[in-house]
Amino acid sequence: MLKTTVLLLFFLFLQAPLLLAQDALLQKQVELQKAEGSVEEMLQELGQQSGITFSYSNSIGPDRQVKLQRTKQSVQAHLAALFQGQPVAYVVRENKIILYAVAAGKTTQAAAQKVTISGYVTDAASGEALIGATIQELSSKKGVTSNQYGFYSLTLPAGEAMVAVSYIGYQTRLLPLQLHHTDTTLALTLTPSSSNVQEVTVTAQTGQQLAPTGMTSIPIQRLKNVPTILGEPDVMKALALTPGVAIGNEGTTGLLVRGGSQDQNLILLDEATVYNAAHLFGFVSIFNPDALNKVDMYKGGFPARFGGRLSSVLDMTMKEGNNQEMKSEASIGLISSRFNIEGPIGSENTSFMFSGRASYLSLFMLPAYLNYHAQNRPSYYNYWLYDVNAKVNHRFKDGSRLFLSVYNGNDFWKTKERYSSDETTFNLGWGNTTATARYSRVLNPKLFFRSVLTNSQYRYGLNADNTTFEDDASTVTSSFETKSTVHDWTWRNGIDYYLSPNHQLKFGVESTHHTFRTSALAVETDTLHGANRPIAAWEHGVYLEDEAQPFTWLKLNAGLRGSAFQVEGRTYKSLEPRFSVNFLLPHEFAVKGAYSQMRQYIHLLTTSGIGLPNDIWVPATRSVAPQFAQQVSAGISKNLPKLRTELSVEAYHKTMTNLIDYRQGYNLLYSAFNSNWQDEIETGGHGEAYGLEFFANRTEGRFTGWLAYTLAWSNRRFSSINDNQWYPANFDRRHVISFTGNYKISSAWSFSGNWMFMSGQPATLPVAVQEDLKGNKTFIYTGRNNARMPAYHRLDVGAAYTLQTKRGRSATWNFGVYNAYNRINPFYLDFKNNYDTSSSNWEMIGRRLVMRSLFPLIPSVNYTLRFN
Repeated sequence: MLKTTVLLLFFLFLQAPLLLAQDALLQKQVELQKAEGSVEEMLQELGQQSGITFSYSNSIGPDRQVKLQRTKQSVQAHLAALFQGQPVAYVVRENKIILYAVAAGKTTQAAAQKVTISGYVTDAASGEALIGATIQELSSKKGVTSNQYGFYSLTLPAGEAMVAVSYIGYQTRLLPLQLHHTDTTLALTLTPSSSNVQEVTVTAQTGQQLAPTGMTSIPIQRLKNVPTILGEPDVMKALALTPGVAIGNEGTTGLLVRGGSQDQNLILLDEATVYNAAHLFGFVSIFNPDALNKVDMYKGGFPARFGGRLSSVLDMTMKEGNNQEMKSEASIGLISSRFNIEGPIGSENTSFMFSGRASYLSLFMLPAYLNYHAQNRPSYYNYWLYDVNAKVNHRFKDGSRLFLSVYNGNDFWKTKERYSSDETTFNLGWGNTTATARYSRVLNPKLFFRSVLTNSQYRYGLNADNTTFEDDASTVTSSFETKSTVHDWTWRNGIDYYLSPNHQLKFGVESTHHTFRTSALAVETDTLHGANRPIAAWEHGVYLEDEAQPFTWLKLNAGLRGSAFQVEGRTYKSLEPRFSVNFLLPHEFAVKGAYSQMRQYIHLLTTSGIGLPNDIWVPATRSVAPQFAQQVSAGISKNLPKLRTELSVEAYHKTMTNLIDYRQGYNLLYSAFNSNWQDEIETGGHGEAYGLEFFANRTEGRFTGWLAYTLAWSNRRFSSINDNQWYPANFDRRHVISFTGNYKISSAWSFSGNWMFMSGQPATLPVAVQEDLKGNKTFIYTGRNNARMPAYHRLDVGAAYTLQTKRGRSATWNFGVYNAYNRINPFYLDFKNNYDTSSSNWEMIGRRLVMRSLFPLIPSVNYTLRFN
């Protein structure tokens, strides 16, 4: 049924041009109560009788006296009569008509003379680049969006033009321009909108219409308002509330996008790859929202400039730093504190941002540590985490820019247990480091060049040892250590070429050198038991994107990505076509479709589904082929400007090949010493995922939030698993519903909440128990993932109170409750033995299945203080 729906949606694509008709608003018959007066008076009368809002400036001559021959006619006829012989044009936006003056006597020859305006779109208060802002000339409806550096280039006919600049969360700006015969550099600034401002957005809806299918872009502040566990703002957990995106078990941060696994997500931080996004065993993500400027997620319709993963792209950009004034803020929560400082260095040409976060869980564990060393308790454990973001950028005299950014974060967990004269120590640590150097330059008003060098490191280490104490001496009797690292160097070069407002080209090349180290060592009385050798590989990519809008109602994006992977003397090659189409219909409707192929040259070997980072990244090798996927998606969207709401429905179908998994019964921590990982995996796996997504998103106003629903299927097949039959993937969830909202009652108080429901995830359960002659019992299984856990649902609520301190600083108290109605949600299923307590030896008489849960109701409080 769902596949049929996809075909019907594509049929609508073919029929879309036939649906385009003249706007019914202009044909509406209206009778006026008077026939003469000033233009302004007549427009007020026309608006009152028709219910249409008219917007205009003094350039249209509102004081000019007019007299109509007819008082009853269409809106279009009334406007023609009011401005007969006048250089006035108009554009229709839903129930609003915007009037503006054009150059009098403009001829075809004059119109043929082109002028290019270009520059950067920034926040008026901070100077931060606004990525994805829409710049549109209202008469011709020609427009562009700013790139990831905030740069835009728009070519228009010489003469007068009315340009609108818009961005979600900012006031739309209308600019009447007089374009002469020379190209112009024009810096554009926007002011954040207030929730009380009743503003009509002119072009933001069109910008949303032009967004490709499968793309989600939500402002950072809205993501920070979503209540999360322990009051820690978390962009990953917030994105998991959007359609087509889910998490695995409760507490984990790995995103599962459209039936994919967590390793199939390309996570970029300032264009550097992030391999592990988890703090605190997955309960919190590594991304400090105070350090982020923009977050975009692609679930389908992937641009050709992205590659290397099958399911999604999460593109995050750090703040550049306020170049207008010094600002800072500090926040104290239950488990961690964070701070952020940013400002100009010397002048507005150079700015910086520094943000840090650290936990103080060690303080809560200090009593246990002291009691352990006083030998009052047999064990203790300690945990600490931190992360740091830093960025500096400089604008040179020639307009070129240099950006330097760094991220570093680590987690440390340590436990000790004492048994008589023996002591066991267990240490676990993991972390990421990324560094990015970006240089950008406007070669000419139509050419934008960028060169990026990134370094990315992921490290994971686990070690344990047993020490025997005798008299005053100690002896290490056994030890174990395993390490895994990934180290990448990447160089990217790209050019954006703005041929015209309706035609843009993007092309570039990139190369990455990977070094994978997956080693496991066991030392017992100085005996080495095993180790894996490092593997080096080169990954290359070249891409071309062609984005065109040949008609006002049709937008196309065609791209091709070529990639190659060199490893162990073998080269894998791939051509990955990408294509997306948008039909822009009247009344803010859009019908969209996309097709993409993706190739992934690395794999994630995981032995745990509960967020423990004992996961190992490995490359494709001579015997392990790269993963491959192709996806087709289609959707319909509708913007409701009056309600400031976007509606969308999307369907998708994705197939995957060359998937891998551990063989049944394999455990990395115990088996790695005696074998190579390539000998312990199943290869050649197939995957299929398809579903339907609904999204209602209110973007502005006192109340903002969204409602998301996903109906989805995700299946896997391996030749030696489940008798080569399809079975549900580990995190296949049929229904996922989420609602999140934030209501600003006043300038001081706001309330937020989110509720989510997920169908139970698959589980493999025995169907019978077999007992041998000695009384030993063995479970009998008939298939992989043959049962379901109970459904998961949860309500989180939060409140924020903002006040002014005695010193005039802004401060905010945040209060929250995670799992407000204390739902006992499934974490995993286990078997518990039943005993006959009436007998003296407590004979086991059977087993029963029990559900283990993780988080009960958890309150939180957080205090933030801002300094200017």
